[in-house]
Amino acid sequence: MSLYMFDFELAAHLHASVRLAEVVLREGIHRALSAHYGDDWFEVRHDLLDASGRRAFERAATASGVRAPPGKVVANVMLGTWVNLLGAGENREDGSSVSYSSVLWEPALRSAFPLPRREIARIAQRVNWARNRISHCEPVVFGFPMPGLGDGTAQVRRSPGLILNDVRVLVSTVAPGLGLWMDRWDETEELLTSPLLKDALDFIARDPGVTLER
Repeated sequence: MSLYMFDFELAAHLHASVRLAEVVLREGIHRALSAHYGDDWFEVRHDLLDASGRRAFERAATASGVRAPPGKVVANVMLGTWVNLLGAGENREDGSSVSYSSVLWEPALRSAFPLPRREIARIAQRVNWARNRISHCEPVVFGFPMPGLGDGTAQVRRSPGLILNDVRVLVSTVAPGLGLWMDRWDETEELLTSPLLKDALDFIARDPGVTLER
């Protein structure tokens, strides 16, 4: 019961951090693209988006209501879509290819993210995986599974401390002032030093099917 209660508390703190990261990331991307293509870039320049990105913004626009302001549409787009905009891009509905590196990153996003695209994309993806696990009420004390990472012989898991560090790097990259504020989250730091967390991570690290990063 003590471990369950501790997991609830730690998950609540990490949920607050990933919510902050989600808002910071979407606002950073939206503002950078707005400065280059206009506030309604996702509508008037939908040719910039691949098929999944276009569908995501179309759904968000429908959910936001007729003539909703761009900011409302942006707020209805899931974190995973924003993470994908930092990636390479896939195909459009007509089968033509789209390169996010050339139409999004180079002309607009590079100045908003003073880290290499692939690095910031990897960090954002890890934060998104963590967000999904927390949102689905999965335990966090045994680490966060990182799909697709590793050599396939063991599941890679990332410790809560490393996830919080990922959030801090992401937030600090886009909004340095908020990053400094996060550095003063003493209650969260204290939870990360709990013997309960150490015991839980030690336990999962003994699983031969898990590779734990911490």
